[in-house]
This record gives sequence, structure tokens and C-alpha cells, in this order.
Amino acid sequence: WSAHSNLFPRQIHHQLMKGDPEDLNLLPDFSANQIRVCGITVSQPDEIMHGSTLGWSGWHQQLDLWMRAGFLGRLLDRLFENGFTVCLSADHGNLESIGSGKVNEGVLAERKGQRARIYPNQTLWKRAVADLGGRAKTFGWDAGSNVFFPLYAAGRGAFVGQGERIVAHGGASLDEVLVPWITVRRAGR
Repeated sequence: WSAHSNLFPRQIHHQLMKGDPEDLNLLPDFSANQIRVCGITVSQPDEIMHGSTLGWSGWHQQLDLWMRAGFLGRLLDRLFENGFTVCLSADHGNLESIGSGKVNEGVLAERKGQRARIYPNQTLWKRAVADLGGRAKTFGWDAGSNVFFPLYAAGRGAFVGQGERIVAHGGASLDEVLVPWITVRRAGR
């Protein structure tokens, strides 16, 4: 029993799906299972973003191809048919970034992203900044911690090959930290 929403756990469902049309067969029978709240995580748009090597235009073209396969439209139809209010969101935003140079440091960073890297101590953090030697514009952030030393690619830069265009996330730009939240309705309703 959930005191906050007056729903029983069996009335709440979450499902992770890649986003292939056949994934729709994995959806439960909403009415038979009395599901009133359903969260569905669709990974394909994020996978497309991580594989994008042609910047925004390449990402948009791949996303358009995925949309034409019909998964999202059919998923929305199924949710509407079962009386759900549908909201779409994301776990992060994205940014087209231009490579300013790779950071070749092996396993020194605890987390290695294309827009940010996290180091376990200040010594390794300073070494990474020095190794970049001005090739990449970066900035650090004093997290007020002795265990968390982030290094961010500045502006629209990324820690990838010089001039390489990618779509990425993980940095500190507004594009990456603000996420969309929209309510979808059928036309005429």
C-alpha cells in the first residue's frame, strides 16, 4: 500500500524497453492487471545519441528513422486506449559538441565522459589539466569534497578527437541539465 498515492504496488508498473516495434508485445494487459500508473523507459533514443558521430544532423536523421518504424506512435495509442494521461520526459538533455582533444590517461579517472571526467583526488585532477596543456578549454568545480574532483569540457567542447562532432551529455550546459516534460494528448481532446 502506498500512503502517498493511495495505490497498491500492483497498480504501479515500470518497464524498460529498447524501442523496437516488437517490444510492444512485452506490455502487460493494463486493465486485467489493474495498472493505474505506468512508467516506461525507452532506451533507443539515448543509444542513438551515444552512437552519433555526425552531430545534430546525424542524430536527427537516425531519430527520424526510428520514429518512422512506429514504436512510439503505437505505444502512445496503447496507453491512450487504456485511459492513461501520457507525459514524455528524459533523464538529461543533449548538446552538439566539438572535439577539443582526447584525454589519454588510462584508468586515472573514475568516470570518463565525453563532456566531463571525475577524478578520485586533486593530484590526478591537476595532472589531467596539465596533460591537456591548453589543447582543450576546461574548467573544474570545487565540489567541497575530498573524493569528488570533476573536470568539464568548456563551452561546447568534448574530450574526443580534435574537430569531431558528437551529440553528448554529462556536462554543465543548460542544454544538458534541463530536461523536457510534455503532456501528450490526442488531437481533438
